[in-house]
Amino acid sequence: MIVQTTTDFVLSHLTESFLSCLILYTVYSTIWNYRKPKVVHLATGETPAVIGLPKTYPWLFPKLRSRLASFNNIYAWMDEGYARYSKHGKPFMIYAIDGDMVVMPPSVLSEIKNLPASIMDIRALETLAVRYTFDNYVATDMFHIPIIRKDLTAKLASMTPAVVEELDLSFKHYIPKLATKPDEKGWQTVTMYDLILKVVARTSHRVFIGEELCREEEYLDASIDYAVGVFPTSMALNCFPKFLWPLLGPIFSIPLNRIRRRARKHLEPVILKRIALIKQGVPESERPNDLMQWLIEASLTRGGGFATVDAIAARVLTVAFAAIHTTSLSGCNTLYDLSWLASKTQPGEQTPSEMLRDEIMHVFPPPHEFNKRYMQRLYNMDAFLKESVRLSLIGAIHSERNVTAKGGYTTSNGWYLPKGTQFTFPAKARMEDEEVYERPKEHLYTRFYRGDIVEGGNTFEEQEEVTPQNEKERKLDRYMVTVTEDYLAFGQGIHACPGRFFAALELRTLISWWLLHYDLKSMEERPPSWRFVWLDIMNTEAKMQIRARKQG
Repeated sequence: MIVQTTTDFVLSHLTESFLSCLILYTVYSTIWNYRKPKVVHLATGETPAVIGLPKTYPWLFPKLRSRLASFNNIYAWMDEGYARYSKHGKPFMIYAIDGDMVVMPPSVLSEIKNLPASIMDIRALETLAVRYTFDNYVATDMFHIPIIRKDLTAKLASMTPAVVEELDLSFKHYIPKLATKPDEKGWQTVTMYDLILKVVARTSHRVFIGEELCREEEYLDASIDYAVGVFPTSMALNCFPKFLWPLLGPIFSIPLNRIRRRARKHLEPVILKRIALIKQGVPESERPNDLMQWLIEASLTRGGGFATVDAIAARVLTVAFAAIHTTSLSGCNTLYDLSWLASKTQPGEQTPSEMLRDEIMHVFPPPHEFNKRYMQRLYNMDAFLKESVRLSLIGAIHSERNVTAKGGYTTSNGWYLPKGTQFTFPAKARMEDEEVYERPKEHLYTRFYRGDIVEGGNTFEEQEEVTPQNEKERKLDRYMVTVTEDYLAFGQGIHACPGRFFAALELRTLISWWLLHYDLKSMEERPPSWRFVWLDIMNTEAKMQIRARKQG
């Protein structure tokens, strides 16, 4: 009743309500700007230039208008700031709807990327509003990250058969359900993103939670809904000042909590069963060997609230969110590229699909028994995937950080960042810089080809990061999963994506399976994405024509 009365009053006094909000915003901004320490160059007193301020009536609520304009202008502002300031070693600032963001130049990335949390920490806890979209215990201790980085990566070879099997079963299960019936020439129509999302969710969960649950449709739907719902919830919350989050967070996260309860219904009996095995002293060799088991064991070690079913289920969904969302986008974007580039291929030349298929047939002749080690010999495949990911970054920025050191941090070139400063680095603009990549806006699918430099023996092992030593020796920057300061898809330094090795394995297997079993009809134009604040959001509605290949 009170809410309805308040709503009626606001609607009947729109002008007064609007002016009141402007006055409150002005007072809040004035106090905040006065109290907030400034980013400054210690030698010159210079402060970062602001990109995106309104050029008409600049005196009329410039910050507010800039924030509102950031919904669809940030990419243009980033290009402008990168050209004018980043390339000259200077930071710039953007007033975005989710707060003031300092964009640091790439020249200081190397000194910042590996700094500990006591000096600066990742901003993802705020960007994703983790305390509200995931769980308090996830926000307090993200111990799942080292488990993914070490345990999951170390066991990828032994898990590859399960990935291959589940991916094969998933495609054969979902294509008849999601695609139209074949026409007289065998072509079917499918919304590719819906198909890849289902396949990736089921295949990933085979590794995460085992066969017991990965084929349970109600659980898979809940995990997909959760993965898709995190970004809208966190973005909505980030439109409001942080002091309102304790009030708005529980309200905005109501839909996610409902989804979590749907998922918990299926996770709870499995979690309780596995906890019972541990408490009964069942030997480790006789327990399940998957990610959920490792998470349960780590949670029980910590005890308290970490060891509850709710907290463990929330952590499983947290891991699934990262894997499902990013791998589905990358897989679908790769198939878009294969279809689109086929229309650009000159008569008599191989299409990218034909080139990759020939490579797969050479490395894995029939009956196509995939394994992790030989997957790394798919040089053309790796180069194509890396180039597709480069051109389909989901964000304009990378490596977001918060300064946590009490005294702030001063960069080697003299810029002082006070405690609480939110800063980041340009991603899309950097990856499309002609001084970094030749013809940067074109999909050159041999750009990262490494077959001419990697030969036999143990040189097929992927490396996490390029150093001056191994770069000279083996040109590791061409590997899809390798982190360099010019290839920004996986973040940087100690916070680089911990699951990228699993994602790469899953993507190689997915595209290999597809090319051996299905053709794609070429598209004259690539499905356009759309941009919203910092994000470049892939077209998830595009329909593609597919046709089963004759086997044998």
